[in-house]
Amino acid sequence: MWSRVIERLFDKDIAESTQALSFKDGVLVVKISNSVLAQELQIEKENIIASINKEAKKKIVENINYRL
Repeated sequence: MWSRVIERLFDKDIAESTQALSFKDGVLVVKISNSVLAQELQIEKENIIASINKEAKKKIVENINYRL
């Protein structure tokens, strides 16, 4: 689901530069390729969370942590 949402919101290159690592207690942990991308995704975090929850048809993600 992560890759589909990111590709839809941004583009395929960004989706391929990220990887969902884990999900527990409403927190999604995502590996990212560089700090510039981390900053961009951090700015859009609320929009990403809303898009994931919309696709899931319920509130499953409450927060996203990015890891380099």
